[in-house]
Amino acid sequence: MDIAIDTSGNLYITGISADSWGTPIINHAGDLDAFVAKLDNNGTLQWNTFLGCPCNDAGNDLKVASNGDIYVVGGSEDTWGTPTESHAGFDDAFAAKLNNNGILQWNTFMGSLAGDWGWSLDLDSSNNLYITGESFDNWGSPIINHSGDDDAFVSKLNSNGVRQWNTFLGSDDDDTGYNIAVDNAGSVYVTGRSKAGW
Repeated sequence: MDIAIDTSGNLYITGISADSWGTPIINHAGDLDAFVAKLDNNGTLQWNTFLGCPCNDAGNDLKVASNGDIYVVGGSEDTWGTPTESHAGFDDAFAAKLNNNGILQWNTFMGSLAGDWGWSLDLDSSNNLYITGESFDNWGSPIINHSGDDDAFVSKLNSNGVRQWNTFLGSDDDDTGYNIAVDNAGSVYVTGRSKAGW
């Protein structure tokens, strides 16, 4: 689903796997799992690991920080790891941090009792995470409340995975945030789709 390159030319990949492969740091849990893999600049696999529950999980976006830490965002049908914030129910967005050796440092969930999915993330200079995706119901203590049906969400987490704020963007119809970027001044830019005006 996504790929990133560090300053040494190593490649980091995230996506979805239906079964185990490689010699994973964390084993495949079952059904569909998110995965993260590191390849050197010759394409040789350095390590791979799986993230997820025995249900369905997907890694949709990842970023590599200047210190080599890896941040991943996606969606999970159930809980896994030792999350900073618990899985709420049904599909939840997730974020996770791995060190450069592929060891999970933390994971957290974002979402409601309805369906929620994380599609994109970006990092600022302090490695705060800015995440966008979609949510079918209200959660957190949002700056702007959920408007109905599917809304885009934006959430900020610090580098330890603790949520700083979240907000919703959208109409009472279907809205999704697909990509996010943060500039040097800390302003956040989101793009996506909307089926109605807001």
